[in-house]
Amino acid sequence: MKFFSTLAETLHERFDDISEVQDIVNHGITGGFNGFIYTAELVEFFDEFSYDIEDELEGIYGDDYLKELASNASSIDEMKQNAVWMVVEMWCFNQVDN
Repeated sequence: MKFFSTLAETLHERFDDISEVQDIVNHGITGGFNGFIYTAELVEFFDEFSYDIEDELEGIYGDDYLKELASNASSIDEMKQNAVWMVVEMWCFNQVDN
């Protein structure tokens, strides 16, 4: 996946089809969407935008966002994967609301 300078720009470029965004809103991202399937690509995405992702999650869960991520993961890579999925789903919800 090509990364752009910001998380928002990268997501906007990747998810330029509103029907795909709607599918994520309706069914979640874990069903498999190109660029967001394999752990290695999710970890790479997290590492590229870690500060933005952490800011987004802190805005939702407050200071306890790490506990939320850790409760559903057995490794750091799974935490990163879940963080990316959560942020992408939230971004998609926002796109549909707008």
